[in-house]
Amino acid sequence: MSHLRNSASSLSVSAIKDPNKTSVKKTVTFLPHIEVCEYISMESQSSSELRALWKWPDENDPEEDTEDLLHELGVTSSFHYQNQCVATLSKCVTQPMSRRRMVWDSIALIILAVEVISFPLGAFEQIEALMSSEPAFIVMDWISACYWLLDMPIQFFAGFNTVDGKIEKRFDRTALRYLKSWFCLDLLIVSLDWASLVGHYNAEFLEALRVGKTVRGIRIVRGVRILRLAKVAPMLQNIADSLYGDLNVLIFKIGSIVGSVVCVNHFIACFWYWLGSFTGEGGLPSWTTDVQASTESAGYQYVASFHWSLSNFATATTRINAVNMWEHFFAIFVLFAGLVSFASSLSAITSAVTDYRALEVDTLQNEKKLRAFFGDRGISPAMSSRIWEFVRSRRRSRPKLTEANVKLLIGLPKILRIELRKDVFLPHLQTHPLFQGLELADPHVISRLCDRGIEFRGAPPMEDVFNRAEKAAHVYYVIGGHLQYYFQRPQARRAISGAIDVNAGEWISEGALWFDNWVHFGWLRAKTQSEFLLVNVEVFQMVALKSPSPYLGSTIYKQAWVKQIKDDVRSQEDGVTRLFKGRPTDLGGDKQLLEHIAHDAFPDLARRYEMRFNPEILKLGSFSSRIFTNSNSS
Repeated sequence: MSHLRNSASSLSVSAIKDPNKTSVKKTVTFLPHIEVCEYISMESQSSSELRALWKWPDENDPEEDTEDLLHELGVTSSFHYQNQCVATLSKCVTQPMSRRRMVWDSIALIILAVEVISFPLGAFEQIEALMSSEPAFIVMDWISACYWLLDMPIQFFAGFNTVDGKIEKRFDRTALRYLKSWFCLDLLIVSLDWASLVGHYNAEFLEALRVGKTVRGIRIVRGVRILRLAKVAPMLQNIADSLYGDLNVLIFKIGSIVGSVVCVNHFIACFWYWLGSFTGEGGLPSWTTDVQASTESAGYQYVASFHWSLSNFATATTRINAVNMWEHFFAIFVLFAGLVSFASSLSAITSAVTDYRALEVDTLQNEKKLRAFFGDRGISPAMSSRIWEFVRSRRRSRPKLTEANVKLLIGLPKILRIELRKDVFLPHLQTHPLFQGLELADPHVISRLCDRGIEFRGAPPMEDVFNRAEKAAHVYYVIGGHLQYYFQRPQARRAISGAIDVNAGEWISEGALWFDNWVHFGWLRAKTQSEFLLVNVEVFQMVALKSPSPYLGSTIYKQAWVKQIKDDVRSQEDGVTRLFKGRPTDLGGDKQLLEHIAHDAFPDLARRYEMRFNPEILKLGSFSSRIFTNSNSS
């Protein structure tokens, strides 16, 4: 770091002592240890050039928790870890609920489902012999064993959410968490699984191990893998957390309850058949000998056992009954367990449906009153049909919820709140090249902008969003709906010439970001239910134009944008804004032109930002040398 300070200082001095006297330096200080230098060309034929240089902190500068803040915001610095090996491994840690993690967990759910179904079926001798010889089952066994073997090292790189809303992606923390939770059990299960699998399919022991009892014993040892069912609960919770809509949640809850009931009865049915076969082979009378199940097919044996299990679980009747003492003991246990479990399952389903219906209580009451009104006043069927169509369409196009409408979001930790708002607003912001460049320049600046200066706002039909000659306080991004922009005062009952349709995906009033006295040049009125993203101009100027990281790119973009709009007015051609009768409007212009301006403004700063977190910055390579070479040559 000392080498970095010395290099930065020497470069700064060389810039001040410019022998050619072709440029002057203007220093803008943002923090005690950070300054941005503006080099202005003194030659009239050259355009002004801005260059940035960071003055890195030393031991005399005030201490700041920059590393912790960057980590909380999801920015991983190589200097954050003293151990370079841990830092390298941390780059491989995956975020929770990422696409790769969800795909991997989905494969785990499929393999667990196959194991849950196949393991208890070993109680049926015909099915057991089929699973031991059929190639498809053998391949499935090897796929399962290989998957869980690979899953162990992958779990060391599984990031997780902390209780205070942060994402933990440091390898030492994720590895320690896995070692304390599932590692020992996974090691035991994988070891037994591979030992039994290799022993079962090894050619030397194949004939000896084909004996029924031995094969069954091996499968019982491998049945320890069923303990992995404990992992299903967090996986299902992640799926539930990713669902949208009350109906989807209701279907998932009912499906989970029914699936758990079927799984429990599957185990009970297989154990019931094994108990009957075991006691029957011992010379005792059993239900299998009573109905001569041994002479039937494996399908009949399983269906009969599953029918008995469901009947006793739900306190119903069946012609299959317990015969010996052990079967009676097990039947009594299933009856008591089923009494509690069936009542709990039925109650959970009823509660889920009741909660869903409770959400529609107000709507049903209002519809009931509307029908009563139509009947009391003798409304014609044609008129009532028109009103019902309007009511249903309004329900389908209800305004979307905002953060302020959700009480559970009140009191979120600051970092979690910032990340939530960034996740909500960033996809819309990145439709504009300017915000794409700012995100590359400094994600922290975009996070602050999302936290303080962006909000959603809706507009019902025929409402004016802004009026002509009003001072612009926001930049608008149309998320949904249909609007019209007028150059003459809009009238409620007659069409106005010169109106321009504004649809979703368009930006309005960008000039407010760059002109302090920008006023609206026309009227914007919603024709249908519309929704906007509002960027507060004052917050943007405070965050983007007064912060060191994006200062350079934002200033270059501003200069190019202002120059371009002046050229557009002189040439009478649409450019960064659309023109009407030679005058600028609030409507956005050519997106390709804006992309070109942003491309010229942000690439150097984006690379400079990446170099800040790269150990190669110590070399102070081409970027810094290019700064002063260009400034001297100008």
